[in-house]
Amino acid sequence: MWLLEKQHHSFNHTLQVTKNNYLAHTNLGVALADEGKNEAAVDNCNAAIRINPNHDNAHYNLANLLVKQGKIDEAIKHYREAVRINPHYVLALNNLGVNLVKLHQYMEAIEYYRRALQIKPNDAGIHLNLGAALADSGKLKEAIEQFREALYWNPNYDNAQRALRLALEIEKRQKNN
Repeated sequence: MWLLEKQHHSFNHTLQVTKNNYLAHTNLGVALADEGKNEAAVDNCNAAIRINPNHDNAHYNLANLLVKQGKIDEAIKHYREAVRINPHYVLALNNLGVNLVKLHQYMEAIEYYRRALQIKPNDAGIHLNLGAALADSGKLKEAIEQFREALYWNPNYDNAQRALRLALEIEKRQKNN
């Protein structure tokens, strides 16, 4: 807690002695979010975006905060903006996919997961997310491939093991019917 308060104080001081410091607003927003002060964190991320609308990290952090508040549509807009600014922002690509899935927009989520995997092909979590979106969209064989790929990169990945077992059970039932 002491370290968080020290960071918080440091970023506040920076904002007092500088003008239009979008990085300090972004960092303060993250520090406030870590303290559970989400409204103040949102305010600082919005301030960072007003100062520098092309700061991908401010959009990403704001999107994460909006997800916590259940504002998925608004969060998706900011993830999209982060990805527009930085097409190689893997975390934003993945989180965009995760939140599109929440809205049952599987095909679009699949596209973003695939883009993320082009950049970071060894990320087991993204393979799992892609597999889940494929399964949800009825593409079970492709989903199984992605679950296996997740396990290739992380053999002890419990969620991928469970997902693969479930997908194989479903596939077996479908073949028996």
